[in-house]
Amino acid sequence: MTLITAHSGCDQTKDNSLEFLKYALNTKADCLEVDVQKNEKGILVLSHDEADNNAPLLEAAFLMLKEYPDKKINCDLKQRELELEIYKLAEKTGVNKQLIYSGNVDLELIKKGNSRLPQVDIFLNIEILLPEIEELCASNNTELLDQGLKRAAMESLNYEIKCINMDYRLCTESFLVFLKENGILCSAWTVNEESILNRFLDYNIYNITTRTVSAALTIRAGWN
Repeated sequence: MTLITAHSGCDQTKDNSLEFLKYALNTKADCLEVDVQKNEKGILVLSHDEADNNAPLLEAAFLMLKEYPDKKINCDLKQRELELEIYKLAEKTGVNKQLIYSGNVDLELIKKGNSRLPQVDIFLNIEILLPEIEELCASNNTELLDQGLKRAAMESLNYEIKCINMDYRLCTESFLVFLKENGILCSAWTVNEESILNRFLDYNIYNITTRTVSAALTIRAGWN
């Protein structure tokens, strides 16, 4: 069954807020996504852009998550070198088995057979493997883009990851078939339109991250 991840700020809640966390945790979403970085005091907080000292603490989010052991939290890393510190905090609060990382994940930490994050599900952003992806998209050269995506997908097999994480607009049918043929799972973000939700559910994609969680869960229930 396709997982549904509640994007930060889903269903008109405030992005990276305690209101969002409480709401998402009380839905039937499998995961919730938050943006993580350090504020100027060096404390891990929930924030997409520059973090101020009033941003909610990641520790507060973990303590809320602990009451929902069946759910996971996707920490979208907005800065580098956060992976191990977040994991230590998760161990301290007892949610280290509920972690997903996306965003700025250091490939050196997740090499096949030598991962330093063995209990973390890595949703590896494809742009980490294909830094020139924006230029390829802007070029409108679909052949070069397709080649680059396939090359990045095959490179992902060198790392301990759960799935590739990518903009849903890049998830063409031919590329999804390529991933399936090579045993690579895919997570699509940020999918809000009903027709696109249906398409990915029909394909049985591994994960959908969405701001329209209530609608996505209703649609998924209709497929089961």
